[in-house]
Amino acid sequence: MGVAAMLGSPIKRREDPRLITGQATYVDDIKLHGLLHMAVLRSPYGHARINSINTEAARTHPGVMAVYTAEDLKGAVGNIAIAVPLGKIAEGMGNRGALAEGKVRFYGDPVAVVIADDRYTARDAKDLIEVDYEPLPAAIDLEKAMQPDAPILYEEFGTNVAFSMHPPTDEIDKVFEQTLAEGGVVVKQRMVNQRVAPVPMETRGVLAEYRKSDKTLTVWSSSQIPHLLRNILSALVGLPQHQVRVIVPEVGGGFGCKLNVYPEELETHYSQSPFIKEICILGLTEAGGEILHAIVVPDMDEFRRRGQTAMTEMIRFEIENLSRQVPSFYRIHSISIRNELLPRTVTRRRRFALSSRELPMPIRLSRVSVFPCGKAT
Repeated sequence: MGVAAMLGSPIKRREDPRLITGQATYVDDIKLHGLLHMAVLRSPYGHARINSINTEAARTHPGVMAVYTAEDLKGAVGNIAIAVPLGKIAEGMGNRGALAEGKVRFYGDPVAVVIADDRYTARDAKDLIEVDYEPLPAAIDLEKAMQPDAPILYEEFGTNVAFSMHPPTDEIDKVFEQTLAEGGVVVKQRMVNQRVAPVPMETRGVLAEYRKSDKTLTVWSSSQIPHLLRNILSALVGLPQHQVRVIVPEVGGGFGCKLNVYPEELETHYSQSPFIKEICILGLTEAGGEILHAIVVPDMDEFRRRGQTAMTEMIRFEIENLSRQVPSFYRIHSISIRNELLPRTVTRRRRFALSSRELPMPIRLSRVSVFPCGKAT
């Protein structure tokens, strides 16, 4: 239909059929192999000091892959981007990381995240985290928050006022004085704007996949700013822009609340499996189309923190990642796991047996063995 014919004619929306027939794809519809789920522990206080966070019970909960606090994210993820750095904002007021550190400054401030096999396990484990809060007075009224005796969110600045403007009013004052002198009437009125809270039918959602083989990050996000999100994520996680891809599927409403970069998008990237330091593939043969041997080198610091009982899940998750990095015409016939913590006398096959039926193509294992460091060659 030409432009001229379209004018004044009823035009059917092209996106309606897939939306009204349930064939549209939203973030929550996307399922990746080996997908993990994240639950966020949020502050029940509007203003409080964090004295301590105990995550031990959550870390050892069955099905939990990791638990992170602000301490874990230090040096790995930058602060949340600030759109308009004016006044004290440009000096650092309002700077915060993806997780609260030392203090929470609003109700719902994210404090910790749990990564688990499914969303229900993640939520259950989240409730096991113990946070020792020291509640502080909260400012819940804008005008009261501007007063000198108001509770201060950022003590180093001594005020809650981030930015103010005081332009000269001499000319305006002259107009009012002249109006009164000429018998005019001056009307005073106080106008208060309501708070705006966009509530789309689809809540915010984010899914991230980081591929170690080519160091690329792909993020599916219910966002209104895919290009800006890509640029900011690139800067905050330390990857070049061409290695970060943001995909926005159908968005079930936004109304402005999805015009920001949120902490969860940074937390999701960081949660992309820091458990394994290296995967080496040996014996790649062109004729047979086989990978004879692969060596998985766990991150032993993470291994010590999480305990030996979680090792099998860590390895299975990384093998699933490996399966997506290997061409489909290759097969892995054996995997060795270097582990400096295991004594040489340990019966490795019994401790870390992985069934080939539990693993995706192209991996079909005939043998899984574990060696102390230096033995797997």
